[in-house]
Amino acid sequence: MGKTSPQGYTFPMTNETNQTQTKNLAKQTVLVGMTGKISSSVTAYLLKKQGYRVIGVCVLWFDDPAQIQNYPQWHIPDINEVKKVCDQLDIEFYGVQGKDVFQAYIEEPYLSARLMGKAFALNCSFHQALFRVLQEKSLKVKADFISTGHFAKITKNQSTQKYNLMTANDLKNDQSHLLARLDQSMLARLDLPLAEVSAVQVKKLGDALGLVDTAKVKKSLRYETREMAAFDEYFRTRVANTFLKEGQIVNWIDQEVLGEHSGIHLYTLGQTSVVGKDNLQLDAHLQIINIDTNAHAVYVVKDTEFQIDHLLLDQVRLDPELNLARPIELFVKVNGDERKFQGLMMVKNSFKAMIELKEKLSFFLPPGEQVCLYQKEGSSSKVLGFGVIQKAGCFHPLGSFLPTIPSKPQKDGPDEDEYEDPQVAKERKQREDQLKTGILF
Repeated sequence: MGKTSPQGYTFPMTNETNQTQTKNLAKQTVLVGMTGKISSSVTAYLLKKQGYRVIGVCVLWFDDPAQIQNYPQWHIPDINEVKKVCDQLDIEFYGVQGKDVFQAYIEEPYLSARLMGKAFALNCSFHQALFRVLQEKSLKVKADFISTGHFAKITKNQSTQKYNLMTANDLKNDQSHLLARLDQSMLARLDLPLAEVSAVQVKKLGDALGLVDTAKVKKSLRYETREMAAFDEYFRTRVANTFLKEGQIVNWIDQEVLGEHSGIHLYTLGQTSVVGKDNLQLDAHLQIINIDTNAHAVYVVKDTEFQIDHLLLDQVRLDPELNLARPIELFVKVNGDERKFQGLMMVKNSFKAMIELKEKLSFFLPPGEQVCLYQKEGSSSKVLGFGVIQKAGCFHPLGSFLPTIPSKPQKDGPDEDEYEDPQVAKERKQREDQLKTGILF
């Protein structure tokens, strides 16, 4: 039987294992992370209708104009607009500062990764920081639970008393991968009212309630499309110039220098829109596959299909109920990709694991990116854990595990008017052999 709002929209009740149904709501307090988005506003409304005392909290991460420009997706343009929503819902409101947590969890490790030429799971780290701030505030106001507008589900295993993170019913908008870093203590206090509903239903209810999406302006701002010059200027205010050196953009296969750059911090592994020094636009089909911090070189390939059938993961955190003594069948979701890929995981130790994929992947997976591990495809799929990619490639017949991309097609022989120095030819052949075996990173 569904629960019907005063406006006539029916929301399905959670199933018998959902965490919301296990709580005695009388006189309990829930702290809701408010962003001005319809999802968080509707979350607060639903929790109040369920009988909670609801407190809305908006986190201000920064006020530096440079940070606002470089991290627009997390900027709250006007906290008073968020307060108006809380006033409209007749709930308490607090604004809290998250500058120190943002610095420690996001900015410092992210800028360090850029300096080292590595990928960084920026969005997942942000959510880890978010829940840390909400946790601290909830203890101060003595809230019993924490809630957000995420589309994900929390269940409790009654026999083991362990909490499980699950995919939402609305798979298209599922956000369980963003919450994969939350531990048992956090999951035990987390209530997610949007677990069983769709984004379309949330939008309809928000419209019926007259709730205004004050965060709409941010939807058109994408972190990946920020201006390189602005980020360069910002980066140089955070890092000593001695670490920032110019270098070359190089074709990995033939070692041709395609252009120069103003610093490797301006590039990320897997990047496809490659711009050189002085905004020189290079071939749109290029993709960055390696960044050499010693040579200050950015290596690219063109129109390449990658061959990946194994993932070597580091910083692995897994469901405590899993039997790690035998291989585990699962599905892998790469951060930012809606698809899940079937595989078999072998746990090497408490922090490392290898996954053999059922089918080869043809796209680049940069080291440093986070993957989320699921029990199955579809809705209500249990999150088994997460890990950070250390290597992604093919398992060599001799036992070594190496990233692999195909080599450049070979010519039958040199053109009549084309002469290649023997030493140059030898070095080129070595590089192409490296690509075949994956000795790249």
